Amino acid sequence: MKTSGGALRRIRNGMLLAGVSGAAIACLPGAASAATYFVSTDSELRAAITAANGDGDSNSTIVMTASFATASTSLPVPTKSITIDTQGFTLSGPANSGIVITGTGAVRTLVGTFMGTDGGSSGAGLQIRNGASVTNMGLVEGGTNSIGNGGAGVDFGGAATALVNHGTVRGGPSASGTGGIGVLVRSGAGQIVNTGTIEGGGAGGGAIVANGATVSIDVVNSGTIRAGAGANAIGWSSGITPTTGVIQLELQDGSQIFGNVVANAAATTDRLRLSGTGFSILDGSIGTAGQYQNFDIFEKTGSGTWTLTANRARCSSAMAALPAASSAM
Repeated sequence: MKTSGGALRRIRNGMLLAGVSGAAIACLPGAASAATYFVSTDSELRAAITAANGDGDSNSTIVMTASFATASTSLPVPTKSITIDTQGFTLSGPANSGIVITGTGAVRTLVGTFMGTDGGSSGAGLQIRNGASVTNMGLVEGGTNSIGNGGAGVDFGGAATALVNHGTVRGGPSASGTGGIGVLVRSGAGQIVNTGTIEGGGAGGGAIVANGATVSIDVVNSGTIRAGAGANAIGWSSGITPTTGVIQLELQDGSQIFGNVVANAAATTDRLRLSGTGFSILDGSIGTAGQYQNFDIFEKTGSGTWTLTANRARCSSAMAALPAASSAM
């Protein structure tokens, strides 16, 4: 948001640091513990991130005062923790793309609504690439498509990327194709930690899907992972047979998965780990015809207790594969 003179507005420790009228102060939030920047355009958002990098505070918050779309280039890389709060507005990506967040740096925390562009080739809600670390506290959703598949909620890949989801990540809906994928995993992607909800955008939309035969998936889940009708919750894109890609899946207290998890039948290191500190129930069967398929390594860690309620015949081979100290779950 600009003043009448076109300057970026910034508040630090409850004090207005850019020139605005006294009347404007009454309309602004109360005291802030660190710098807060107000933006209403893509150029102001980029300028705010750059300014925050040099303002001397340990963290900063950028608050939107209008809905707008970002340009196709990546947002500046923060050198400290930064929060983008849409404040009831919507930040969307450019046509046929997502909001591009890339590069190693500090954690970007997202609060509010982040959407892919609607249209003939729907964009992802976010592109998280090449070392970027993102914590989502709001809604990230792919674009809607009336002539094909919905956009992915998050397009996720590149070395050392990290996604922590406490909110909702959802694929975009589609009127004539399949629902968008919740998180589309590309080569080199890092870990996905979910305490919220990750889900496909409708029928045919997987929740967490790898896009290549050598792509691996690493998930820690204590929230909800939900596939659209006819899709797997976690696995590889339709038509792709994994070669060296594997699934590492850790289930913690509160985990709920709707849809199958299909690991790599040709690999020997797909791992299913039961963890946490409370009492949990695994009600999906394990095995070639079960909900959790093709896993090679089964572990029980943590101080919690797990009960398996599925058909015992289907789980027997998995139980036999557990370490002796863990067989009681």
